[in-house]
Amino acid sequence: MLSSVCFGFNVCRVLLIHNFPPFFHVVIIHYIGPGKKGTGDWCFSDGFITFRDLVSLYAAHRRPGGRPVLFINSDCAYSGNWIKEAMNYLDDKQVGPCGHVAVEKDIMLTIEASCLASEVPQRLAFSTHSIQNDKNTGCVWFRDLYRNKAIAPDQHPMKLNFYSFFCQNPRDKPCTMAPDSTWKMWRESQRLCVITDSDNIQPKWHAVLFVDDDKLICEFLEDKSLTEVTDYVHILKSGWGAVAPNDVKQWLQTNYGVDYEHNKQNTTA
Repeated sequence: MLSSVCFGFNVCRVLLIHNFPPFFHVVIIHYIGPGKKGTGDWCFSDGFITFRDLVSLYAAHRRPGGRPVLFINSDCAYSGNWIKEAMNYLDDKQVGPCGHVAVEKDIMLTIEASCLASEVPQRLAFSTHSIQNDKNTGCVWFRDLYRNKAIAPDQHPMKLNFYSFFCQNPRDKPCTMAPDSTWKMWRESQRLCVITDSDNIQPKWHAVLFVDDDKLICEFLEDKSLTEVTDYVHILKSGWGAVAPNDVKQWLQTNYGVDYEHNKQNTTA
């Protein structure tokens, strides 16, 4: 069973709570409206809806053992804050950064935000191009036209599926992540990247640590040279060549807990 609910400017907080669909396999909640500065909480005439309000409703209405999925699509100012808040929530619940743990704990979340945590999006720019209505089922689907791509210089949508399999094994194999792995640790690991500086006559690689992890998650700095990202990174190590040597990748894994090759593949899962 798939349920779609769309809330916007003329809906009050109480109405959202009372209309949360019960007993679902997948529920999609889409919000278009103002967002609270610093949190991205949804603003209604009678109060705010926080991320934790929604996951509390999710916990109360879901069918135990049914592995229900909650898909939140938030088109409002500062909406990227909810991705950070979801990581904090899952760490509180001891749901580590891998689908193996999410399936075991029966907490399946996906969040799509129209902008970064510090941004104010262009009105309806994200929803207008990403929403598709299914005339047969009446459900709302979201196309990935803007997934992790800038809509404008000051608007960068973000999406994170919190039950993706980020470890080295597929769904039917045991999880390879350490049992004490957290989303906070995963988030830190996403700040690491090895880029190639194309401005030199000879290629030169740089192991860098991004200052703003939001920007790495949405990956709008992908395929940029060092001179283009200088303001966003700390350089950890550099060397000549197009690819960092294995000892540098091992150094990253030892000092930052990152399996570089696999981590690079899963940055935008």
